[in-house]
Amino acid sequence: MRFDSLDEWLDSLAESEEFDRLEQLQDRIAVLLNKRRDHRDLANNVLLVAQGNDHPALFKSHLYTQEIYWVSGVAPQLPLRCMAKVRYRQKDQPCALSHSPEQGYRVDFDSPQRAITPGQSVVFYQHDLCLGGGVIEQTGR
Repeated sequence: MRFDSLDEWLDSLAESEEFDRLEQLQDRIAVLLNKRRDHRDLANNVLLVAQGNDHPALFKSHLYTQEIYWVSGVAPQLPLRCMAKVRYRQKDQPCALSHSPEQGYRVDFDSPQRAITPGQSVVFYQHDLCLGGGVIEQTGR
């Protein structure tokens, strides 16, 4: 069944036998809408909801950022092999960092990463040295 809006969908659920379950999920849906902007396709009125932590839709292989703040004040020579983090407690992940005038900086991870989220930060490292970081603008498979 297709709905014209999220409100219409929620109203239809409230009238169904699933209402009790909906009340339990209401906070989770709100968090999803606020935090997972990359899973909303507003132009086509689509919201992707995935169950579990290992659903393939949660994994992305690359991201884009327009600007990077370099700790040294000078950008290293690109392309560059380095390590990156997209979450605070995440282990360093091997990646390739490149730049193009049209797209900005592109980060290609050696393996797909879970929960890369536009609006959050990506931070780059080489050994124990923090190179810098930027705000995630867009993700891609």
